[in-house]
Amino acid sequence: MTFSRTAAMAIATCMAFVLTAEADTLRWKKQFQAMGTHFAVTIFCDDERKAEIVLSQAEEEVIRLNRIFSDYLDDSEVTKLSKAAGNEGATPISRELWDVLKFAQELSVRTDGVFDVTIGPLSRLWRRAFRRDEMPDSSAVADNLSLVKHQNLSLQHEMKAAYLTKPGMRIDLGGIAKGYTMDVLADLIRGQGVHRFLIDAGGDLLAGEAPPGKKGWDIALSGTADAQGNIRKVVLVNKALATSGTTYRFIEHKGLRYGHIINPKTGYGINSRHNFAVMADDGMTADALATTLAIMGSVDFGQVCATYDGCEILYFERKAFATK
Repeated sequence: MTFSRTAAMAIATCMAFVLTAEADTLRWKKQFQAMGTHFAVTIFCDDERKAEIVLSQAEEEVIRLNRIFSDYLDDSEVTKLSKAAGNEGATPISRELWDVLKFAQELSVRTDGVFDVTIGPLSRLWRRAFRRDEMPDSSAVADNLSLVKHQNLSLQHEMKAAYLTKPGMRIDLGGIAKGYTMDVLADLIRGQGVHRFLIDAGGDLLAGEAPPGKKGWDIALSGTADAQGNIRKVVLVNKALATSGTTYRFIEHKGLRYGHIINPKTGYGINSRHNFAVMADDGMTADALATTLAIMGSVDFGQVCATYDGCEILYFERKAFATK
């Protein structure tokens, strides 16, 4: 799964909570840190008080969801589920966690385990390795890999409960939770009667209707500059965009470089650098499919993408890591 994402860059930007007039409608933007990344929510609304309420509610909702999804928090819902791994009986879970795990398990089946939220043991191992800038021991990789198997995450539909069947298993939602969070925010914003918005969650984007006088939200795709410096652009309207890349984060060991995106099939970081963007109808799909594409590559991924409405690979570049 992925620990971070290469940011896409919105062309139309404004300062945090700054007002600018466009076609008699005011643009508002709120920025905050949550889920270990930077969030920015931009809306168009002609009511100042309403805009403040909507944006404050958006930040509060992200904080609430982080208490469900974060495997960094000892008291989060997903951490409690992981701590119960191997115990008798399933654990009832919230609707939010159920929705994410259900989607994740369906994607795991479609990708034969290339996408796997039970990658938590490997995620912890490699996070420590990146902090120390040292390769994890091969025996530790093998031990943790033995705990990664989506088939050992049991979902009980009648009870809306989940069960990790093997002690030591852990859930990591780093490749899907931000996307789901964007979807929840979009529903919250639309529920307040605001339909022109752009949500940026660490470079993953979810757009509502176009800004006034525009065809859509103009987005410049990072990492796409040609020899003349021209950057590829895309116009988003009621779509989600997720990007990923491993160009800068890696560990070098015996002439090979291992990126920060971990392959749940091998237990190791993928040893290629890449840049790409995936578009989908919703944030959770785009987020999870971006993680999947990073591991599968564009050829095999195309078959998976075709099973999701609105899925499109906007660009894909993959090269072997250069060694010293």
